[in-house]
Amino acid sequence: MVFLPLLAVLFSCALLVGCILILSMSVAKWETFKRMLLALFAIALLVVATGGVAAWILRSEVVAVLTGLFCVPASLLGAAVAGWKHDRSVTKPSDSK
Repeated sequence: MVFLPLLAVLFSCALLVGCILILSMSVAKWETFKRMLLALFAIALLVVATGGVAAWILRSEVVAVLTGLFCVPASLLGAAVAGWKHDRSVTKPSDSK
C-alpha cells in the first residue's frame, strides 16, 4: 500500500507527458485540446462520483483513498486516449475513389 501513491504519481507524470506529446503532434491543436479537456473533467467527475458513492455505500475509507489516488491518472489516461483518437482521425488519409 506504500507504493500506491508513488505509482499514481509516476503514472500521472507519464500520462501528462503523453498528453503534451499528443498535443504537439496534433494538426488541429485547438480541437484536440478541447476534446482532451472535456474528457479530463468528465472522467474526473465520474471517478469521484462513483468512488464517493461506493465509499458511502460500503462505508470504506480505503475506497475513498483509492478514488482520490487514481482520479487524476484515470482522467489523464482518458484525455490522452481522446486526444490520440482525435489526432488519428484528423491525420488519417481520406479514401478518395
